[in-house]
Amino acid sequence: MMQAQPDQRYQRCMVLAGGGFRFGYYLGMHAAAVDAGQEPDLLLATCGGAVAGAIIRNLPDSAARKAWVASPQMYEFFCGLQSGPRAAPLRALANVALRRLHPGKAARLPDLFHDYLFEIPAVLPLPPVAGQGGTALAILGGKLLFSEHEVGLLRGDRRLYGVTLFCGSRTAALAEGLPSAIGSNGWTDAVEPALRVDTTMPLADAVRISISDMFYFRCHSVPSGTTPAAWWTCSPWSWRAAWRATSPWK
Repeated sequence: MMQAQPDQRYQRCMVLAGGGFRFGYYLGMHAAAVDAGQEPDLLLATCGGAVAGAIIRNLPDSAARKAWVASPQMYEFFCGLQSGPRAAPLRALANVALRRLHPGKAARLPDLFHDYLFEIPAVLPLPPVAGQGGTALAILGGKLLFSEHEVGLLRGDRRLYGVTLFCGSRTAALAEGLPSAIGSNGWTDAVEPALRVDTTMPLADAVRISISDMFYFRCHSVPSGTTPAAWWTCSPWSWRAAWRATSPWK
């Protein structure tokens, strides 16, 4: 069992929240903190913030990070975004209306694997590591606790998601035993109450998982050796409709 010592605690954490493609804002916020002598030694990121966190961690200064946002790789990534087969405004509005009419929790395991709006390029526009990457980075994502072939089965009391923190060993020791926040204290029964910690997930996969809001992008599949691939999706703050919906997700 890992136990964090007092001298292992971080001095200053910057939270890079969700917000899709607003990750450029977070790069500016981090640069402002550095200029003010308040550089964080831990970045806690999710969704679009995870893209910013990876850029900050992999590049040495704000000039290099700003240049990467304007790079050909970033441009090609945005050009590669395409609408998915179910991207229809009327259908999206109908789903919103159905969720309003049926506020109870989903009776059956919802289809979170196909109901998304956009196809995302396979390779994220993350820069290669330049320098030693001194800032620690922790990324929030979620593991789906059911498989694609189980969609439509009666849910019963099953949990749907496990909130997962992707981080290094030092952060993992500090996070051990923490609740998932969103699944604790009875706030919802769709999310496991305990926080999961993963220190082995590659950075590119962790970022891809964190931006996989099932309303916008397809869930991310990660091979797991000889066992079936695990499916992952975004951090749970975007999941409210999924566990409260009924017919739109059947």
